[in-house]
Amino acid sequence: MGNANPRAVTLTVHRLPRERCCCAIDFRVSYMDTIVVDQGRSSMYGFVEPQTIQPSGNTLQNRQHYLQTWMDESKRDVYLVPYIEGSHWQLRVIIPKQCKTIWFCSLHRKMKNDLRTMLQGVIGKSRGQLVQILYPKVCNQQLDSWECGFYVMCWIKTIIRAVITDDWNERFKSTSPISEDTIKQIRQEWTAYLLQRWS
Repeated sequence: MGNANPRAVTLTVHRLPRERCCCAIDFRVSYMDTIVVDQGRSSMYGFVEPQTIQPSGNTLQNRQHYLQTWMDESKRDVYLVPYIEGSHWQLRVIIPKQCKTIWFCSLHRKMKNDLRTMLQGVIGKSRGQLVQILYPKVCNQQLDSWECGFYVMCWIKTIIRAVITDDWNERFKSTSPISEDTIKQIRQEWTAYLLQRWS
């Protein structure tokens, strides 16, 4: 197990059926949470469990209730929310105090209406405002079809390590694909984390 090929582990996990794909991103979020803790930023950044906000198997009311309860209890400034649409991972950043969300998609797709409705029912309703949705003017665009989860991980690492809480358009300025070296490094770090958890 200690000699596992990071790319093979990645491709195996990525090709799982949708239900198991949420489990795969849960492992990624768990790994990202260790970065938050290591950086001493666990009171600033929080994660939302991806499977709890997916439309399949969850009513709008259940998703809103989970999100509202988690935000009320955890009281973080910024929530990092990996989200799956089909088999494509995207990142939503929620800043409740500003009634704002930032949407990252490596295929440059726009946020679906059901997500807007869910957020409006949680952070907009409690503040009596419309939720502001920001799309960074430019964000990295992927070339390969299987790397979206690593793009999400890379954006999360960048946000945490650079302590980004605003000026999103100033911080994310490139449509270039994330370099293969960066993807490889994230893949290796994540694989090492998985192997450590499973051993």
